[in-house]
Amino acid sequence: MDLNSIIDKLEKVIGFEKNIVTPYESGADYEFSYYTYDIGDDLSFISNDNHDWEKEGVIIELFNNRTFKWKLPNDFEKLESTIHHLEIAYCGNEG
Repeated sequence: MDLNSIIDKLEKVIGFEKNIVTPYESGADYEFSYYTYDIGDDLSFISNDNHDWEKEGVIIELFNNRTFKWKLPNDFEKLESTIHHLEIAYCGNEG
């Protein structure tokens, strides 16, 4: 699976949102982007930034938790399953 297909699946199938960071915002000499997906107010998935994709591939982590990682495209099914089960658990605990 090529990089465009990975990003397309993140956006259209799973629902990740693209975040663009300007040089002004980051203090870097270039613009970069990354993807996020939130479950409720407390749980967020975040990708590495697009400047690392060619070297490292697209990696999704739980925000503020480096223990759980999914390297795409190999871990797409695991990522989708994890998100699905966490959404069920989250919605089941709402009130």
